[in-house]
Amino acid sequence: NNNIADLTGIEDFDSLRTLSCRNNQLTSLDVSSNTLLQDLDCQNNQLTSLDVSSNTLLQYLYCYDNQLTSLDVSSNTLLEGFDCRNNQLTSLNIGSKDNLVYLRCENNLLTGLDLSSVTTFPVALEAQNNLMTYLYLPSPTNSFYEAKYIDFRNNQLDSINFSTIDTLIIY
Repeated sequence: NNNIADLTGIEDFDSLRTLSCRNNQLTSLDVSSNTLLQDLDCQNNQLTSLDVSSNTLLQYLYCYDNQLTSLDVSSNTLLEGFDCRNNQLTSLNIGSKDNLVYLRCENNLLTGLDLSSVTTFPVALEAQNNLMTYLYLPSPTNSFYEAKYIDFRNNQLDSINFSTIDTLIIY
């Protein structure tokens, strides 16, 4: 919250586990050397790209309200909380996840979302207000029924196949 426009030198903090640099004027952020990073909150900046591929210990990523056009979190297998809403994302690579609790990717330009490699379905999934023509959900398991909130309205989905789900309650 200090109108910071440059974090050059943050890469020298190689033991950094938490970085909160939200509500600033950052247009770039290099965390590639911060390999112990577990929690990154860079929301509400002007970031156009973000590379977290070397942050394999990352558990929480809050990068919403930026100008990101693509994001790849496939190498962040420990990710539990992920919020990338209100960007300009046309590409989002989730990859395989075992602990994902919530995913917010609403208000982007995503044409699809593939969660087929997510082994534990998120408790909350918000993917509304995109351009999605496809949504691949994981195969139903007991954890699938733990989902509390799923929102994918205002997309371009023609159909959704729920045929493998025994019980579905829609409110």
